[in-house]
Amino acid sequence: MTNLAELDLMGNWIEGTLPTTMPGMQSLTVLTLYHNFLSGTLPADPLATTTALEMLGLWNNSLSGTIPSDVGNLTKLTRLELNLNSMSGTLPPSLFNLTAISTLWLDSNRISGTLPDPTNLTALRDLSFPNNSISGSLPPELGRVTNLQWMVCWKNQLSGWFPTNVSQLPYFSYLAASRNSLSGTLPSDLQSWTALEFLISDRNFISGSLPSLPPALAMMLLYDNRVSGNLPHNLANTTTLQTMVCEDNRISGSLPSLWNDTTNMAVMSFKNNRIGGTLPSFENLTKLRVLDLSSNKISGSLTRFPNSTVDLNLSRNKLSGTLPLGSFGMNVPLLQSLILNDMSLSGTLPDFGPTLLQTLALVRNYLVGETDVLEGSWNLSTLLLNSNYLSCSMTPLANSTLLATNYFRDPVPLAVALQLRQQQGAIELGQVLVEEPASLSNVALSFAGNPELTVSAANIPPTEAERSTLKDRILQGRHGMFAGYSESKQIVFVTAPLLILVHVLAIVVTIRSSDDPNANLRLDLAGWLAGWLPCW
Repeated sequence: MTNLAELDLMGNWIEGTLPTTMPGMQSLTVLTLYHNFLSGTLPADPLATTTALEMLGLWNNSLSGTIPSDVGNLTKLTRLELNLNSMSGTLPPSLFNLTAISTLWLDSNRISGTLPDPTNLTALRDLSFPNNSISGSLPPELGRVTNLQWMVCWKNQLSGWFPTNVSQLPYFSYLAASRNSLSGTLPSDLQSWTALEFLISDRNFISGSLPSLPPALAMMLLYDNRVSGNLPHNLANTTTLQTMVCEDNRISGSLPSLWNDTTNMAVMSFKNNRIGGTLPSFENLTKLRVLDLSSNKISGSLTRFPNSTVDLNLSRNKLSGTLPLGSFGMNVPLLQSLILNDMSLSGTLPDFGPTLLQTLALVRNYLVGETDVLEGSWNLSTLLLNSNYLSCSMTPLANSTLLATNYFRDPVPLAVALQLRQQQGAIELGQVLVEEPASLSNVALSFAGNPELTVSAANIPPTEAERSTLKDRILQGRHGMFAGYSESKQIVFVTAPLLILVHVLAIVVTIRSSDDPNANLRLDLAGWLAGWLPCW
């Protein structure tokens, strides 16, 4: 096999260890053994003898131990894939002397220590080592790896920030550094990173303000950091940015008042920041699908949103006024989730019509009107309207319905629960909780805080399981309202025959002892009726 150039044994369920010697393999250029069950260490001798090797693929096995320094002998190696193993120890400096290597994958191992000097990795384009325990700062020589395009290093223990000369890398387009301990500020010359398309560095300790965005940027994920200051001044004019998620920071200022109609923004979330001002018009964002501005300080009234909107969350702001009838329903045909909790919205509940709306949450506002306007929203699965001033004149449609602390004019039917037999759920009526495991779906109809509420279940025969469950609860006295009603019925059924017998005996005695039995009979019948009828 001295002329063998490529050996591909991927996905063959091969077990055991790698051979310690590979004689006669001087011509081997490609060795791929990934997706197997190989264990043990990476032997040093084959690495010293197979010097013609250009690609070594060993990912998704169970290899352990350290990366031997003999890997430096593979001077023609262009791809080294050791990801998804259990290799440990530190990275040998000889690995970073492979001038021909373009792809180095070390993902999901147990490698520790710091990154060696990468100056000699002149051909490197793809460097990936996420989900390890590599610590320390990134080496300043990283800016000399002129062909570097992708760098993935999330979930390590890296600190500091990226060297400033990284901005000089002409092809650097992808940076994923989430879940480290990176600190410092974003480079003020970030706009000069002309090739950067993806900046993903969430769950770190990055501070300072957001600089102007690079011209090619498509995604920025910086949530759960310490970023402050205003939003980038060129945010509304970017034409390439599609996703920007900067939740859980300290960003202040206000949103851009006018958005460029050429923007491709699809997902924008600034949840849990300190953004103030008013809502601008978003109609120019014709590709916007997700907008989350919840937990900020935005005031004023609601505005119009593009037809493309799918998820909209503006909860916990200082917004007031009415729900504009033209902003939702048929004008936002793709809307599936609308969350406007904890604000000062007033006016009537609008008719959303037969839309795709699945989640509607308008908790703790000042809305009035009838809930029957939602009867045409057949796709609703979650309906949260508690703490408003609504009148319930419908059978709730949603699988999870919360209508607590409202002021209902009409009885709320229990039919919605009893019609959903053979599933599970609970109905909460004031302080009384009646569980019907055999009859309910994932339904939680909560009417707490409505002392005048009455429940109508007429013409809905319960199942045998429901009857048995309710009887057990009544006899145990676990539910006061129903237990009290049950005890009253039991008293009536026990005492009624005794009362009848007493009155009959009294009538007989009166008739036999009176000269005018008819008069006494009339008096006793009147007394008997007066004592008996209230029992019913």
